[in-house]
Amino acid sequence: MENEPISQDEVDALLKAMSENSDEKQQNDEISSFQTAPKPILSQDEIDVLLKATSPVKMDLEPSAHPEQINAGMIVSSRQQKANIEKYDFTMPSRLSKDHLKALNALHSSYARSLASYLSVSLRTAVEIECINIDQLNYGEYLSSLFDPTCVGVFSMKPLRGVGMLEVNMPLAFPIIDILLGGSGAPKLYNRNLTVIEETIITRVLEKALSILQDSWQRSMELKIKLERLENNPQFIQAATTGDPVILILLNVKFNNARGMMSLCFPFLTIQQALTNLRREGSTSLANDEAMKTYKGIMQKHVKQLHLPISVRYAPNPVTIGELLELKKGDVIILQNTRKDQVQVLIAGNKKYYGKPGMINGRRAVQICNEEETSGGVQK
Repeated sequence: MENEPISQDEVDALLKAMSENSDEKQQNDEISSFQTAPKPILSQDEIDVLLKATSPVKMDLEPSAHPEQINAGMIVSSRQQKANIEKYDFTMPSRLSKDHLKALNALHSSYARSLASYLSVSLRTAVEIECINIDQLNYGEYLSSLFDPTCVGVFSMKPLRGVGMLEVNMPLAFPIIDILLGGSGAPKLYNRNLTVIEETIITRVLEKALSILQDSWQRSMELKIKLERLENNPQFIQAATTGDPVILILLNVKFNNARGMMSLCFPFLTIQQALTNLRREGSTSLANDEAMKTYKGIMQKHVKQLHLPISVRYAPNPVTIGELLELKKGDVIILQNTRKDQVQVLIAGNKKYYGKPGMINGRRAVQICNEEETSGGVQK
């Protein structure tokens, strides 16, 4: 039975069954390969086209447009492109607002002009002082920026707690001392501490500078600023802890051939209350300064154009009533003037100068003299 030959029908049925199994397997393989095939990778050109297509499109928004029609992402992206990126230090957040900076700049610019006027008179030369920078930094950073030795005046600011510092570096301190001692003020670089005499001289300068600073603060807050001590080594000054924020004001000073820096350092915890008053009074003070400057210019212009009468007379001599009644025609009155050739020069009827009468080109004239002249015996 087993050795019987297979008929043609059975052969055809077997081939047909094998053909169907082969087609089904091929179809399953194609489905499996489609499901497990790796995703295609985009080329760089395709990525660029995709980014270009998804970039924000500039569009004009009509007032009647519905809020839901505005693409929030496009507006945010547009603002980010126009925004200025600034660095921010999270370890020391800024505590000075724009109002504080404007008020401090106005106050210390006025202080710089007043201090320049005082030094110009004291040093008998033109002094220029300019407030060039106002910044916030750590107290440790400020100490590390100072030279050793230097000249630092530590001052109190009652009723505020704590102390402030006024620093004058040595390239500026030595020329000031030299001029006040009668020298020329030539710039000299000395890497040494001040002597006792030099400390006495620079202490007087710092006391006057702090008195002018006190006057500058009077418009915003009643402060009594007093110099406590003078230090040459800044590391010995414990005005604040190393990490505490301080406000630094830099002043650039120039006179003759000497140039140097002065700096004012205020611990933030000390001056915090004063900053509140400054923010409220800063704009008013700045406006007052500008108005006063304009007013002074107008007044000086008008004063220079005023006309005043000037007259000259001899010093009067007393006479009694009896002598006056006895006077008659032909009598000679002797002037008892103890100062020979002394006359009084009157401006608008008020005695202002003493002078000597004389003649110039055939016209009577008077030479103005000092209040006291030993050669001519003229005294006021």
